[in-house]
Amino acid sequence: MKAILSSFSIILILLMNINSSWSQTGNTVGLIRNNSESYNGYTLLSPVNSQNTYLIDNCGEVVNSWTSNYNPAMTSHLTKDGHLLRSGRISSTFNEGGSGGLAQLFDWNGELIWQYKLSENFVYHQHHDIKYMPNGNILVLAWEYNSPSDAIDFGVYPDLITDEGVWTELLLEIVPLGSDDSVIAWEWHMNDHLIQDYDQSKSNYGKLSDHPELIDINYQGSIDPVDRFHANALDYNEDLDQIVINSRNYHEFYVIDHSTTTEEAAGHDGGNSNMGGDVMYRYGNPVVYDRGSVNDQKFYSQHGANWVKQGQYKNGIIVFNNGINRPQGSFSSVEIVMPIRNGYHYEIDSIQAFGPEAFDFAYVGTPTSSFFSPRLSNAVVLPNENILITEGQTGKLFEITQEKEIVWEYINPVLGLNIATQGDNSPLSDVFASERYSMDYSGLVGDLTATRPIEFNSFYNCEIEEEVVTTSSDQLNQVNLLQNPIDEEINIANTDAQTLLIQMYDVYGRIVSSFRSSDVLIRKQLNIPKGYYFMRITNEADQKVKTIKIVKG
Repeated sequence: MKAILSSFSIILILLMNINSSWSQTGNTVGLIRNNSESYNGYTLLSPVNSQNTYLIDNCGEVVNSWTSNYNPAMTSHLTKDGHLLRSGRISSTFNEGGSGGLAQLFDWNGELIWQYKLSENFVYHQHHDIKYMPNGNILVLAWEYNSPSDAIDFGVYPDLITDEGVWTELLLEIVPLGSDDSVIAWEWHMNDHLIQDYDQSKSNYGKLSDHPELIDINYQGSIDPVDRFHANALDYNEDLDQIVINSRNYHEFYVIDHSTTTEEAAGHDGGNSNMGGDVMYRYGNPVVYDRGSVNDQKFYSQHGANWVKQGQYKNGIIVFNNGINRPQGSFSSVEIVMPIRNGYHYEIDSIQAFGPEAFDFAYVGTPTSSFFSPRLSNAVVLPNENILITEGQTGKLFEITQEKEIVWEYINPVLGLNIATQGDNSPLSDVFASERYSMDYSGLVGDLTATRPIEFNSFYNCEIEEEVVTTSSDQLNQVNLLQNPIDEEINIANTDAQTLLIQMYDVYGRIVSSFRSSDVLIRKQLNIPKGYYFMRITNEADQKVKTIKIVKG
């Protein structure tokens, strides 16, 4: 069990920038690994087969939990005012993986304060994801039912039409009211942005390659004639006022302009992009809009497209690429796409597909077969640029650095009503997604005292220890800080003129400064507040690292 420290000790440790510094517990479930490079915070997970949602610290101990009357569908989020936003699965005519239909808000103490049904039989039904927006509204991803006759009007190939019709995607922005009501503030319908090249008598007939802003209703690579697109994630970018939605069956994601009115979102003009509700950007499978071949496909049944909020990949999109039926064999990967953008517009010519040609970051297992989740799953970039990955089908959560080192690892011990006992094999309990909240996140409004691990009979050491200097290169012994505490300028002796990457982190593990130099005397002005920091010096020639605790006076 994690060592118990007094409140004064905990505060002192945080101010001195101390991180957990161990790497392996020997556990079979719960916390497996947590070392000093892990981003310190609180991780939220909602096991797919459980009505409970848990908030755990980096030692795998529960600091809060919430109980619903429903299994999740499929995600939960902690809002900035300390509420838990959770989707729930209810019965419906829409019976498919990821089906939900209910949104709930709980306060920090677990009291249900708002609940609303997001489903009407044979009309629409929430699925997979909902997101809390900065204005307090809720963004909803839903299926929209279209009858067989509607499918004919869309120009769907006759052999793709079944008695169940066809489901397209719908986005709703709702305003919660009272304890059980809401109003719609904005909506977007995929139906308004479809194209097909089969039936010339239909209004949406056109040449696919001439309209990358529209979505082909007849893409034959989709595996489901009813749930044609099977979107499974959405995320909102406040800076750009744009939404990304992910289509598993089309092997691509779409970026939509949210700055439109509902009327503009139904058309092809208006908003910051002046494209209305058309697709501003898409990536993953250009054969869908006839600007590439199967050799250009990047994604394979992917999940969890999320905006990157900060750092070198800001406004990029990170995707968990499940990797089913890749040409090289099935294995998963996590990739970051940096779209080529000019203001609110994404660059594309009249012939080529949307770029870039290659990912800006990619992670695979070693060997590749060691990392594979055919379904579920998610990935997010943390404030210190580590990446939190949810390997959904195995119930495994792990965090990697930019150097792709695993620095935190956790295996979900919850399978329905059953909680594993330490020493048991992994229950392989699904987790669709997870999030990590920084220690200063405004939504952490209640008591954060760690209680115990989720699993039973789990006793292990997870002590918070000070790590002042770690040196793994004799050459880095020639690199020294010339004064500490520092004032406005940092001075570093670099006797051998090594090429160094110098990164400064605050007590929460966030990068506050990063620069390179090969000067014999490195001098750098640091415009950062007073306090305690952690300086990481990397010799770029051999990737050896030295770390020093810094005091800014």
